[in-house]
Amino acid sequence: MDHRSRIGILIGVSLLALASRAQAAKATHNQPFAGSRSLATSLWYPDGVATLRGVVVFTGGQGSGGSADTRYVPDDRFWQRFGESLGFAILGTQFTGSYTDASDGPGMALLDTLQAYAGKTSHPELANAPLLLEGFSNGGYFSFTFAHWKPERTIAFCVNKSGFAEAPMDAAFLAVPGFLIWGSEEPNAGVPTVIHSLVQKGRAQHALWAELREWGKQHEDGSVERAFAPFFAEMVAARYPADKNPKDGPVALLALNELDGWLADHSDDSVGSNVPTAAAWDDYRADKTAASW
Repeated sequence: MDHRSRIGILIGVSLLALASRAQAAKATHNQPFAGSRSLATSLWYPDGVATLRGVVVFTGGQGSGGSADTRYVPDDRFWQRFGESLGFAILGTQFTGSYTDASDGPGMALLDTLQAYAGKTSHPELANAPLLLEGFSNGGYFSFTFAHWKPERTIAFCVNKSGFAEAPMDAAFLAVPGFLIWGSEEPNAGVPTVIHSLVQKGRAQHALWAELREWGKQHEDGSVERAFAPFFAEMVAARYPADKNPKDGPVALLALNELDGWLADHSDDSVGSNVPTAAAWDDYRADKTAASW
């Protein structure tokens, strides 16, 4: 056998291995709730995985008559690889009707949807799977209120730009790690943003939340996955008990200690400098409850 034949066989074997790793399954579901409202979803999950450990949920901003459609996200290879790396499914959504207040029906619609997928797929554990929640604009509002409504089910959440998100600041909610993002050009464009004030209010009460300013962006999706994807992965590693999985029932997520985190000064002077102030808890000398966690 000459070297070209050997190379051809090696390439064929490698491609076969890649195809095997990339095998996956998809399912769709439509969940009516609270009168005329509904939640349409698309679920992707790595096939051949014995247990799906969790679900990453994407919710869009305000669209025509509900949320914008994120059901294309499960087809994105970046998020598929992310799901493969964690053993998580990827869920894209489209709400019809109002959806920002999770406690007013949309949150239950999401849980009912996961229950339906538990029956439609070979993964009954989806009924108990812990969640990572990301949303843009009003979708971020939903992610925020869902984390408040079901903190025990939420590993972490990301609010990608929001002008109106709000929820009561109770202890269980404040203990859910959050990543809140606004565009540096939103104020210049006259677009309201509550991100800075939310983080300030939360951190004053020891919320495990961080603020990120996305430079040069207005009220748009931007490129924030480069920041919140590793944040999500870190929070799964930190909060998911190694000896538990949702096949056995609800997963009791691990609590994080505020003192174990790093702090970063998100004031204008610090963010505008070449070297923003960031340090481990014990080494941070400024007001700890005024800094991102």
